[in-house]
Amino acid sequence: MTLLVPAKSTYHLYNQGNNKRIIFNDSLDYMHFLWLYRRYLQEHCDLMAWCLMPNHYHMMLMLKPSGEELIKIGPVVLTRFANGVRLMQSKYSRYFNDKYCQSGSVFRQRAKCKCCDDLQGDYRLTLFNYIHYNPVESGLTERMSDWSFSSFTDYYHKRGGTLINKELTAYYLGIELDNSYF
Repeated sequence: MTLLVPAKSTYHLYNQGNNKRIIFNDSLDYMHFLWLYRRYLQEHCDLMAWCLMPNHYHMMLMLKPSGEELIKIGPVVLTRFANGVRLMQSKYSRYFNDKYCQSGSVFRQRAKCKCCDDLQGDYRLTLFNYIHYNPVESGLTERMSDWSFSSFTDYYHKRGGTLINKELTAYYLGIELDNSYF
């Protein structure tokens, strides 16, 4: 039996393009990936922060009880959450390869999912900020608010996105929702 995600609660989920290749070419690609998140993962976790970059993605999330339930797919036993990640990435790979007339792996073989619960200090708040600062660090933009494909503007510009659970995040991280980073 294989269990890909231990039964904890808060995780940093991330993956990048196979061989660091571009996985999001245009806004429709980004939007399709988010739609797949909503379809395959949203019922099993609360999203706290996310950022999609041209060649990788980051998500900070808290599992719901349904996400920790074990299911069997052929000979493999995994959580509903792990299966959702598998489906999200495989469906996106099919979409991407069909759209761009390509074949082969779009993502690295396995997404990384690091548990944040047992880490010391303010790691969760550091992770939250790291995810949002990623486009600036990568040189894609000068300000976090200029990158459309992250949850930053949902927190600080009131974009009105429905992917994140702002109240849970504010409580869990001890942040004020009306704070500004500018």
